[in-house]
Amino acid sequence: MKPKKTKIIIDRETVLSYAMKANHKEKDWYLETRQTIVEIFGESEAWFVCQLLASTSINSALRSNVSLFAKAYVELKTGKPFSGYIPVMLNQLERLRNGQPISGRKISNFARAMFGDDQAVVVDLWIMRAFGLDTRRKLKTGRFGNWTPSKTQYDTIENWIIETAPELGLKPRELCSMIWSGIRTTQTSKDNPTRYCDLLRQRFTTPLFGKLNILK
Repeated sequence: MKPKKTKIIIDRETVLSYAMKANHKEKDWYLETRQTIVEIFGESEAWFVCQLLASTSINSALRSNVSLFAKAYVELKTGKPFSGYIPVMLNQLERLRNGQPISGRKISNFARAMFGDDQAVVVDLWIMRAFGLDTRRKLKTGRFGNWTPSKTQYDTIENWIIETAPELGLKPRELCSMIWSGIRTTQTSKDNPTRYCDLLRQRFTTPLFGKLNILK
């Protein structure tokens, strides 16, 4: 039986301390990501690319996310069958192949935030931890996975970020990315996180993609 999910009691001081711990450039994470996507793939492909990046982010670390994105991008552009994806990710990829928008609140908001929606709030495991939620759960295999937020938890966090951001002169997606960076830095001691911008440029400026001519 699943444990009852905890109601959030927001510790404003702690949450904002994470945001202030972030390098201030982290507020432009989404803006810079969109600029890089347009630079590499073009404006007409930007929404598709944002959805594909979001789809391949499910249960993936950043480098793994970009590797899966690159693989899925080639499979979609060349008509090859998908292989090697977890079921929930595969479902999103099939939706994209069929011309349907991706589903799911977190990844949909992630795609929207990357595409340019200043109001989009992405509540992933790092944001949940910043708001004092325990994200870990033990799987049947004995390994640990992560809970996703309940609708009430997502609503509470989203509303707080949307209401608080203007007080700080920020947009909701900017405050969200700063909190994300701050909590990650606090818990991992990594204060210079690898960015989508860097990994996308490394991956998509190689001779391989030029030969495939799939960026045209």
